[in-house]
Amino acid sequence: MSEGFQSGIFWEAYHDLEKQLIQFLDYLPYESGNESAHSYRLLNILSSVGGYIDSSFKEIRRYEKYSERFDVKEAEIKAKNEELLKEGKYPILFGFGCYLEVINDIYKIIDKKVIFKRLPGRETIEPFRNREWWEIYNSTKHDLGKNINLANLMNTVTAMGAAFLINAVHEPSILRLYDYDILNSCISRMRIHQSLSESIPRNLLLEMLKRGQEIPAFLETDLFIYFYENE
Repeated sequence: MSEGFQSGIFWEAYHDLEKQLIQFLDYLPYESGNESAHSYRLLNILSSVGGYIDSSFKEIRRYEKYSERFDVKEAEIKAKNEELLKEGKYPILFGFGCYLEVINDIYKIIDKKVIFKRLPGRETIEPFRNREWWEIYNSTKHDLGKNINLANLMNTVTAMGAAFLINAVHEPSILRLYDYDILNSCISRMRIHQSLSESIPRNLLLEMLKRGQEIPAFLETDLFIYFYENE
């Protein structure tokens, strides 16, 4: 059974990763001309975020409510691999792409956007639509010397946005954030920082999640904002 999101482990781990990136941004702000800057510190942050997302996907796989969907996908891949092996071809690994396909079917995560609080303005990113950061995470993991320059500021920020988005949309995480009083009410998209727990009972939130209804809320950290409404 999946418990990492319910217990808050994944949120606390994410929060620590975000703090590391914020500390880096204190020295090298995300300004025009800095997006392609790379360093060993960014490499380590990107590597940690990539591992975090990999673990997050596996944790979602264990969530009982959706585990059957992953079982169906695994059976589909297994059947394809039997045909590929007969043809003398390499089998398909049940990896990031397969996980993302199932999770996107559940949460439509590829279409979702987060706002990166890039001073002096704001920047909207779709972290699971442009997945270059994942390819770079794998590239640096398998061939560090050749690919370290790819672990740049832009890719690291996008990867962090992906980790943030997972926490924002996965149902057990939403409930944990509600219990933490981190979810905020959203009235006409005005940034009114009122705890959602003060404006909506937990049982009603559960019913809204069950029905797939929009939640009148937003999630905000020092780096990112996600609006639940109009998604």
